[in-house]
Amino acid sequence: VSKVAAAYRKLSKEEQAQCLIYVRNYGQAGAIEFFGKDYGLPNAVCPHNSYWLWGPGNRTGNIAIIIGPANSLNENLADLHKYYKYVEFADITNAKYTMPFERGRMIFICKGMNTTFQKIWPNERFYI
Repeated sequence: VSKVAAAYRKLSKEEQAQCLIYVRNYGQAGAIEFFGKDYGLPNAVCPHNSYWLWGPGNRTGNIAIIIGPANSLNENLADLHKYYKYVEFADITNAKYTMPFERGRMIFICKGMNTTFQKIWPNERFYI
C-alpha cells in the first residue's frame, strides 16, 4: 500500500481527485481499503469475486494506478497500452508477509484512457 501511495503522491492534486486505483484481487483491494486510509487513498476498484458487484464507482479511470496482471514488464505494458496513452512503471511489490504470489507485482501510473471503466466493467469480472 505504501508503494501505491507513493505513486499516488506523484500525481497532481487535480489528478488525485480523479484517480482510480485498480487492483486484481480481493487481497489487494482489502489492503488498499484498510491501510490506504492512512495514506489518503481512494477505495480500490477490483473485479474479483464480490468486489466486482460494487462496480467501478464514478471515476472513469482516465487517471489510474494499476497493479499489473503479469509478472513480465513487457506483458504488463502490452496489456495496459491497449487502454492507455501513457503508462509509467512506478514500483514493484515486495512485502515480506504477503502471499508469495503477491510479491513482484508491478505498479503503474496510467493516463489517457481510450474508454472508461464503466464501459469495460461487465467484462472485467473474475470469480473463483
